[in-house]
Amino acid sequence: MNLLKIHRCIISQESKKGTPIWIKRRETVGKCESKGKEGFKNMRQTRDWENQYITQKNRYPMHTPYGAYETVEQALAGNRNASRFVMDLNGDWKFKMYPSPEAVEAFYEENFDHAAWDAIPVPSNWELQGYGKPVYTNMLYPFKREANGEAFEIEITEGTYELNAPYVPEKNLTGCYFRTFEVPTDYIGRQLLIDFGGVESCFYLWVNGKQVGYSQDSKVNAEFDITEYVQEGTNTLAVQVMRYCDGTYLEDQDYWHLSGIYRDVRLVSKPVQHILDYKAETLFTHPDYTKATLSVTIWPDNSKPLYGEYHAKVTLYDAEQNKVTEMDSRPFAECGFYLMPKFIATVTAPVENPALWTAETPTLYTLVVELQNKENETVDIESCKVGFRQVEINSRGVLTLNGKRLVIRGVDRHDFCAETGRTVSEEQMRKEIAVMKRLNFNAVRTSHYPNSVKWYDLCDELGIYLVDETNLETHGYGGQLSASAEWTAAYLERATRMVLRDKNHPSIVLWSLGNESGAGANHAAMHGWIREYDKTRYVQYESGNPKSNISDVICPMYPTMSWLEDVMADDSDLRPFIMCEYAYAKSNSNGNFKEFWDYVNKYPRFQGGFIWDFADKAIAIQKEDGSIKYGYGGAFDEDVTDPVPDMCLNGVVFADLSYKPGAYEVRNGQSPVTIEQVKNPYTGETVWVLANRYHTLDLSHLKVRYEIVQNGEMLAKGSYPAFYTAPGTTETLPLPELPAKLHGEAYVNYYVELAQDAFYAPAGTELYRRQIPVTSGVYLADEK
Repeated sequence: MNLLKIHRCIISQESKKGTPIWIKRRETVGKCESKGKEGFKNMRQTRDWENQYITQKNRYPMHTPYGAYETVEQALAGNRNASRFVMDLNGDWKFKMYPSPEAVEAFYEENFDHAAWDAIPVPSNWELQGYGKPVYTNMLYPFKREANGEAFEIEITEGTYELNAPYVPEKNLTGCYFRTFEVPTDYIGRQLLIDFGGVESCFYLWVNGKQVGYSQDSKVNAEFDITEYVQEGTNTLAVQVMRYCDGTYLEDQDYWHLSGIYRDVRLVSKPVQHILDYKAETLFTHPDYTKATLSVTIWPDNSKPLYGEYHAKVTLYDAEQNKVTEMDSRPFAECGFYLMPKFIATVTAPVENPALWTAETPTLYTLVVELQNKENETVDIESCKVGFRQVEINSRGVLTLNGKRLVIRGVDRHDFCAETGRTVSEEQMRKEIAVMKRLNFNAVRTSHYPNSVKWYDLCDELGIYLVDETNLETHGYGGQLSASAEWTAAYLERATRMVLRDKNHPSIVLWSLGNESGAGANHAAMHGWIREYDKTRYVQYESGNPKSNISDVICPMYPTMSWLEDVMADDSDLRPFIMCEYAYAKSNSNGNFKEFWDYVNKYPRFQGGFIWDFADKAIAIQKEDGSIKYGYGGAFDEDVTDPVPDMCLNGVVFADLSYKPGAYEVRNGQSPVTIEQVKNPYTGETVWVLANRYHTLDLSHLKVRYEIVQNGEMLAKGSYPAFYTAPGTTETLPLPELPAKLHGEAYVNYYVELAQDAFYAPAGTELYRRQIPVTSGVYLADEK
């Protein structure tokens, strides 16, 4: 907001109501008497949560998540919480809710008495612990609109008020957290980082009574260097979380608005000289994908004296932990020259015949990065999983994985659990992936924000393609902020921090710039940075019908079939076509689903999409008798409710992950194995075939069985020998021998099932079915 706009706002409101509430509020907090430039500057400096230019103070740079491993063996195991140099700070914290930031006491001071405070579990959302109320909205911001002269609303014409970013309501629930923690002796002399996995919407941090910093962007990690603030032994930790901040204007997603420290909190102890970050890329140099180059870039912490004397040792291990290749960089001081990035190491090595990563064959390697001194002694160790795969858009506008067309059988997913809100356990995530696999989903769009780090680990391991989406939606504000240079830094930071955190996950095939925010110069800036930093992936964005300077993919919501055909016929824009949302799954929907997939099979550039959405976003409410009911918008007597309060109940599955009727239609319609009738173009003969539309797998992991049914009575059943049909091909499926005399209605019912146990389902689990009529009669009940 510029000074002229502020000035006009003040005049407009003063002329009608005297001194506005919001000016009085800022005079009190900011100690500023002037409404001029200096007074405005002081207000902005004081109220960080209402200043889009201040998105953080003293926050540590984003990076691939640390494990601070003690040994190579520990790094190979890959448990980032196993090292003695990682401390879990989850558990019960002291907690008190205040009505606004202004009401908060000096609770962070070491002599403050917290004895009367409540205990709250961390991680959790405070609304689900009895503090404040959850608010569900689709487009609306969760602000109670009162037009009472507060800064967050501005009268644009007589009697018409609009939201006024970056300001938020005066009633801004503020949760204050406090705990003590112990710093062991072997942490002293090392760098100590505190890592918050997710805090909504913004927070200040104090350690031992001293303010450390501030952060917003509620869906990615925020880390602070607290080395200079701690002491050996007992220390205090205080966190002030505000429900709303200027960042809330960028977080208007279709979901429950929930608050608090809702993901894990860790203390990580790193050596003084340590790896700041690293990026692993797999590049293929041979058209049959038998020869790859592993490229690894390593950034040291260049704030530490003598860091240039250190170098990196990089080792790649296969799935059985056999060493594949090993590389050593030059000392960082010798890396780069002239106008190149200096003091950053890049090492490369050829890898012959790598096992390729796909969602069907999620083979992972382990990369171990060691920082070594001049004597080749290891001082720091980090690791990540590596999947050898290459994402490309070919000359025909088709998105490919490892040279083959990639079909997205996707679903949009919120990082949400009915019982625990946005605190989602690994167990819950594994259950969700298992249900997705049983329904033939192979991809997830992290709608509409980055998820917990563990989600990406599991998708790498279990095989799910990801579109990783920036925490950005301005649905209820329109596209103004997307075109405003005053918000460019805030937009760009959300994209860069997501990419910097998640870049090493092979499951991510596309980045997304967010959702429903119009299309503006800020999106173009995000696209440009991502494409330059990560040349191994592409970027998608839907809102505003963006061109290729913003989105490398045409990714509409809910396209009509006629428009889709027009796009497929237009060769002036050869971008892949992948629906970011389709087949809206509210109530008993998902009919006519097969028509989408007929088009996917017909047009190579039409490559599937993501159903909105996976599971009902309901909140579990325990009744007096102990039973559970599921609540939607309005269930908590909240001040703000969506015009369609049950708009959150639009999953393919219910909140408890059980199937809705439409789930069976989805499973069948998008199945990668189908039974189809085809006609020989030369003889005119029709035959039934088994079609394999998997990307990589043949059909040997499946079995096909049948039942012959007449007038509802099963006459015979059987199964076929294993099929080894190659991906992308068909194989004749001979009809079983039929009884001599069939009358009425007779069918062959086919069932395609897992032949062996899988992590997501036991042998015999059905993945597809088809019914073939073998008579043309009609069954009458008295027919003999």
